Amino acid sequence: MFYNSVKWYLTRPRTRADAELRKKSCTFVAVKIVRTTILPFRGFTAINLLGVLFVHPGVYLSNEMMNHERIHSAQQREMLFVFFYIAYLLEWLVRLPMRGNAYRNISFEREAYANQRNLHYLERRPIYAWRHYMKRRPQHYQHSKTINR
Repeated sequence: MFYNSVKWYLTRPRTRADAELRKKSCTFVAVKIVRTTILPFRGFTAINLLGVLFVHPGVYLSNEMMNHERIHSAQQREMLFVFFYIAYLLEWLVRLPMRGNAYRNISFEREAYANQRNLHYLERRPIYAWRHYMKRRPQHYQHSKTINR
């Protein structure tokens, strides 16, 4: 029964920009997609584990979502997978008691969410770019200045 619920798909370019990105860039990160009802957990539409994207069967994978997951794959590769998960878990534990959403404030997620709409981000992404997002304060903590009139 489990084998019937799992289907393997290879990613293919859905738009001209994505096709050109694949041709031009050697930093293009291919992602295998597994559609299954077991992973990801409730409340999530996709999860990237070791470069394999697990997605619920009915979920549409937009270019933005695929780029988000490709950014995570690049982060995992540059940290040799194991160190990525250790750093991810440690940062989540540190941010858990803080105000705001601990998941959204993790530097890896902040980099992926900030650049998911830029399909050419991986071409220009510097190595360990997620460190830049760790140094900044999370979006939740930045207060806008109000002008009283």
